[in-house]
Amino acid sequence: MNAGSRFKFWIPPELGWGRKGTGNKIPPNATLIFDIRLLEIL
Repeated sequence: MNAGSRFKFWIPPELGWGRKGTGNKIPPNATLIFDIRLLEIL
């Protein structure tokens, strides 16, 4: 990973919130998608 790199991570429901969800914010069995950008390395 270099500074400025972008990555996208998909987390399947089994590794995320699963069947319970988080109420009204994340529905049950939702796939979580994170778009991550590395700004700098200290």
